[in-house]
Amino acid sequence: MGYNVIAKSVFKRIAIAALFWCCVFQTVAEAASQTSAAQNCDRFVRKGQNTTNDPIWMGTSQIDLDDLPPNFFVAETRYAIFDFDHDGHNDLVISHVGGSHYFSGSFFVLAPDTVTVEDALTKLYPSNKDGDEDLAIDIAKKLGWRVYAGGQPELYSRVDPRYVYVSRIRVGSKIYLEARPDNFANKPSAIVFQLGPKGRLQHFCTVP
Repeated sequence: MGYNVIAKSVFKRIAIAALFWCCVFQTVAEAASQTSAAQNCDRFVRKGQNTTNDPIWMGTSQIDLDDLPPNFFVAETRYAIFDFDHDGHNDLVISHVGGSHYFSGSFFVLAPDTVTVEDALTKLYPSNKDGDEDLAIDIAKKLGWRVYAGGQPELYSRVDPRYVYVSRIRVGSKIYLEARPDNFANKPSAIVFQLGPKGRLQHFCTVP
């Protein structure tokens, strides 16, 4: 009986040790896998080319200023007409980028293609100038226009949209949306999405 008790005790200890090391190896493997995925995502993002340099985009220099209120000024604004959100309909896409202390980020507003860029900017910026990006985003939402900006679910919901860069990038032949906070203290460092049907964000990868 004594030997049986000892044997059972030894086997029990061996089983516990085996279970412990199995958990350790699994944790290490998962950590290694996550590190590899993060590194791959970082390399993927570095390959991306910002599509707002494509010929389809037009700058504010091509807007008829006579159709805008006096003293109207919107810096770093581009626009284009194409099916941005894959819903089968063309959109008037307005890209607004800021590089100041007040606004260091970027976002997209999608208005119906029946709206002129002059009308869209006048609605978004009723003060006749840029400088209130939060208000512009709120107005766009109230108008029922789709917005891709920070401060929203999946796009750094706890960060003010003025401090999140949302970019449309091309990697190979495919288009992705990349969101990146201006402040490096905000994590993750970047999130990449594919645009699904009707503009739905589909997570692709994350840079921690």
